[in-house]
Amino acid sequence: MFLSGGIHVMFLSGGIHVMFLSGGIHVMFLSGGIHVMFLSGGIHVMFLSGGIHVMFLSGGIHVMFLSGGIHVMFLSGGIHVMFLSGGIHVMFLSGGIHVMFLSGGIHVMFLSGGMCVVPTRTCHALRDMCVSAPRTHPNVKCMSPQGASLL
Repeated sequence: MFLSGGIHVMFLSGGIHVMFLSGGIHVMFLSGGIHVMFLSGGIHVMFLSGGIHVMFLSGGIHVMFLSGGIHVMFLSGGIHVMFLSGGIHVMFLSGGIHVMFLSGGIHVMFLSGGMCVVPTRTCHALRDMCVSAPRTHPNVKCMSPQGASLL
């Protein structure tokens, strides 16, 4: 898609999706594939979905339910909400708001900020990372279920 928007709904689908300067609403059910976004935004909702998602200078809202996959972000922001989700998330020079409910996975952040809100169990690992490398990840906020900051 080039300079494109619209509503995209995928059921049991895969394939390769490349977006340049594109937005729109993307809904995936039981879907995978490779998704590459350049200077793109929009709303992305995934149910029971995986795949590889690569974002360059991209934002938007990403909501994942029972989903995994590999997510790589370069100079990207946006809002990422995960429910019962895992996967590998790698961020370079990226920010945004990341909210995880009963979610795990591997989260690697290089020179990245933003706010990460996670349950207490997941928070200890994030807190250890923040303490050991505060310059590379200065703005992580680990919240307990009661809302008290652990950092």
